Amino acid sequence: ITAEDIQKRRFAKLSEQIGIEPLMLNQMLMSEMALVSKPLEGVEAMLEALYGKVKMGIITNGFTGLQQRRLENTKTEKY
Repeated sequence: ITAEDIQKRRFAKLSEQIGIEPLMLNQMLMSEMALVSKPLEGVEAMLEALYGKVKMGIITNGFTGLQQRRLENTKTEKY
């Protein structure tokens, strides 16, 4: 299954009910999810303490575009 298949399938029934294309519904959800993301308490201090001292990365099962917007919105993309 591709990422686009997931994005279409998860909103198929709602799309039929309200007349908005599934990919548009998915885009709307991703935009909102990116805005509501907030780092847990202490995360920024921890990232700053580790920055430049260890290699850091992100492992996620989420969509790349959403994760990038979350990093930007939380001001953590530099880490």
